[in-house]
Amino acid sequence: MDERGDSIASSSGRNEETGNKWNCRSKKLVKKKINLNHLLKVICSSQETCIDWLKNKGLIPKVVFCPNCSHKMKFEAQESAVDGFIWTCKECKIDPPQFSTRHGSWLENKELTLVDILLFTYLWTHGFSESQISKETNMEPDAVKEWSKMYINICEAVQRKNAMLEENFDESVLKSSNLSPTTAWKKKNKCKDVFLEFLKDADSL
Repeated sequence: MDERGDSIASSSGRNEETGNKWNCRSKKLVKKKINLNHLLKVICSSQETCIDWLKNKGLIPKVVFCPNCSHKMKFEAQESAVDGFIWTCKECKIDPPQFSTRHGSWLENKELTLVDILLFTYLWTHGFSESQISKETNMEPDAVKEWSKMYINICEAVQRKNAMLEENFDESVLKSSNLSPTTAWKKKNKCKDVFLEFLKDADSL
């Protein structure tokens, strides 16, 4: 993981230097952005730290209530579970409901590990090519293409959702935009932490 982190970090630094970060210095958006080193060595250092971070950011549930008895469900380890943990009800003695760590989130039913999803998201939102992402992650090239397409669709859906919230929404104006959905999304969020903003936007759909 460390070698991979060092390899990607050098590329990440070059990519970020070419951005518009200096245009953001004068604005009051000075919250520290997540860098690749922090992602790999802190957030994704283990499955547990990854889950804790996603919970703290509201991207997966912190609390789940049993649909049968309405009691709070317990979060516990289960080796066979998709992320090694499940939500289960201790009050229901017969066929207690069980849910994954991703229950109710946009991550539910996604086949990648949480670590790979976060790493892919970071690299994709920071402009890494599909070949670079495939090289630096555990993902096959076809999977990278599939996820890239899904993320482009998410950008398009977010763009449409935001446009429809405006008073004088005009479908023709949205369609006539010269910017691709990805470019438009990145332009809108250029002064923010694009990694975190994308995760939040995806979860909002």
